[in-house]
Amino acid sequence: MSFKQKYLNVLSAIQSTLQNCSSVKTVVLGERFKLGELPQAVVNVADMKISSSAMSRLQAVLNFQVIIIIRETEPENWVTNIVDIMADVLEQFYSDKTLGGSVDYIYPTFFSPGRITFENKLYYGGAVGFQAQFKI
Repeated sequence: MSFKQKYLNVLSAIQSTLQNCSSVKTVVLGERFKLGELPQAVVNVADMKISSSAMSRLQAVLNFQVIIIIRETEPENWVTNIVDIMADVLEQFYSDKTLGGSVDYIYPTFFSPGRITFENKLYYGGAVGFQAQFKI
């Protein structure tokens, strides 16, 4: 499988995982940001480190964040209104640590509830970071 196809398969698995999360109503990955039905997940793909591994295969580690826009007004209770939904997203990824076989392993790297600004407007939600390891 080519690098491009493997990379696109991983992105597709990330998107599918989020679309299967009952706490998320809309998912944005790769397309221009447009606020959809909330809660909304926006995937920010970050850097990917590539190194040599045994038998001439390359080992890739893809970093990405899932920004979760949950509401437009400040919640009365951060735990039930924000953290519960963010935890659902984290657990959705962690329930299948191979994303349907598209990666060797995925694990969370951070969990950060807070305020989010998009297009000069303040929202509430947070970010969950992940690393996905796979061979090319």
